[in-house]
Amino acid sequence: MKRLLFVAVLALSFSVAAMAPAFTRYFSGSVEEGGLMAFKLKTEDGHKVVKGFQWGKGVPATCEVGGETTLNGATGSAMRVRHGEFGATEDIGYAIQKVAGEFRTRHKAKGTLRVRGDFVDTENCDTGRLHWTATDEVTRASGHP
Repeated sequence: MKRLLFVAVLALSFSVAAMAPAFTRYFSGSVEEGGLMAFKLKTEDGHKVVKGFQWGKGVPATCEVGGETTLNGATGSAMRVRHGEFGATEDIGYAIQKVAGEFRTRHKAKGTLRVRGDFVDTENCDTGRLHWTATDEVTRASGHP
């Protein structure tokens, strides 16, 4: 009888976990040195992942050919969140982009961004290591810190 009860409880726990709703939380913020950034935190197959990490509107870079410029872009891969941290390095052919981040609370994240490569009318551009901070829409809408 105990074995049957254990199997029933185990089966129920698996079915409840399978029915758990997926969520998406939207984060946005700024790059300390200039520019904006945003990403989505999602649950996929029971794991948290960061998707759609993007930056732009004034993210500064220095180029050997072409001087100072601003960049925008996005990561193409999903970044799995492990122990509150995520990151990826992507070679997209004309540039290498590296993103790292950590969730400080459920509603706040911070991290770094670095992009190096050749872009329109520029060569050998590098943002250096830029720092970003972001909060989710719930935090911004409620006014809570």
